[in-house]
Amino acid sequence: MSEQRRNPGDDPFCGRPDQFEGRLIGEVVLEQYKRLERSGNADQTLMLLGVMTDDARPEIRPLLASWLDEASAPAVSFPFWRRAAPSVLEQFAASAAARARQEGIEPTDDDIGLMAGLAFLNLVYTVQREPSAKAFVQKALGIGLFGRLFG
Repeated sequence: MSEQRRNPGDDPFCGRPDQFEGRLIGEVVLEQYKRLERSGNADQTLMLLGVMTDDARPEIRPLLASWLDEASAPAVSFPFWRRAAPSVLEQFAASAAARARQEGIEPTDDDIGLMAGLAFLNLVYTVQREPSAKAFVQKALGIGLFGRLFG
């Protein structure tokens, strides 16, 4: 990683699993989305995804796109968004490590943290760019129409 970049696990977007104890993954993703919306910098998530991808070790980079698709596949179901956030982040980390090993790469803690952080940011970016995705997450969390329109 470049000297100017912080550890992805220290980034408020990625966090550590224990940081989100007692929270649902849908709540955490919507919270991050709202932070971005308030900041007025709509491109921040996409930029951060790019920076984190660039910070990945060269051996890991080729895995990222296909792995992100696999890691985010469960997000098309309501139950995914009702899962505990730490559980989802731990699942992302385990899946990242398994995928790297499957490709013959022994992942470092930084690799695993970066990949899990990318998976989380990918969820935030999807909600950010697709209003229907945001509505889907809100509905999965039981947020009614009024809350979806004005929440």
